[in-house]
Amino acid sequence: MEGIFNLKSINLSRKKYLQVVYEHEEKKPKCALIGQDGNIFNLIGIASRTLKNNGMREESEEMVNRITKSHNYYDAIAIIGEYVDISDSEYDDEDEEDYYDD
Repeated sequence: MEGIFNLKSINLSRKKYLQVVYEHEEKKPKCALIGQDGNIFNLIGIASRTLKNNGMREESEEMVNRITKSHNYYDAIAIIGEYVDISDSEYDDEDEEDYYDD
């Protein structure tokens, strides 16, 4: 008797989970939050606008709903980080190299 779960189904579930995680990571738009006013409502607005500007309106609404139910500032920041790539500038690393080349 194999028990409730067999190894093959667990491996498939793990692969599916990792695939979803990687796809989500690739879709996260870059959002310049570092150096901004740290008021959580300001950060929510910036992150929400970034998502909407990248065609992710549903994700924006989901993020805001989750944040408003969160228990503290740090949980709220972590949730924002699930939806956007928190950075200190809107430029990609490649753009930064071009910016400094004269």
